[in-house]
Order: sequence, then structure tokens, then C-alpha cells
Amino acid sequence: MTVCTLALLALGSLAYFFASFPAGMTLADTFMTDGADHSPWGNLLHVISQASFGTLLVLGVVSALGRLRRTAGPAASATGDHRIP
Repeated sequence: MTVCTLALLALGSLAYFFASFPAGMTLADTFMTDGADHSPWGNLLHVISQASFGTLLVLGVVSALGRLRRTAGPAASATGDHRIP
């Protein structure tokens, strides 16, 4: 559930860009303005999306390392590879 929520938040910035780009370009072309987003909430969404993406990366690495430890731990001790040279 947490991973799905983080993925939706991470994709929020991309969806916001694709939803607002055509409208911004239309305004810029019609009224000779820059068409940029001047709302503070757009920047907040970008920050939250980046933080969610970073958290997803960290969770993925921690999960992969945990799986490696669980699978490599008993196999190494069963074969006797735990000797110190």
C-alpha cells in the first residue's frame, strides 16, 4: 500500500506537467506571455514527487539487500564458507 501511494505521488509531477503544458502554451502564444505556472502549489507538488521517488528508490534498495541477505545467509553457513583465512 505504501509503495503504491509513493508511486502515485512520484507520478503526480509528470501528470501535472502533461496536463498544464498545452494550456500554458496556448496562453503564451495568444497573449505573448511566458505561460509559466505561477502557483506555489505546483512547486510543492514537484518537491513532494521528487521526495516520493527518492523514497521509492531507497525502499527498493533496502528490499533488495534484505532479500540478498536472507538468501545468501543460510547457504553460506551450510557450505562451510564462513572460515577465516
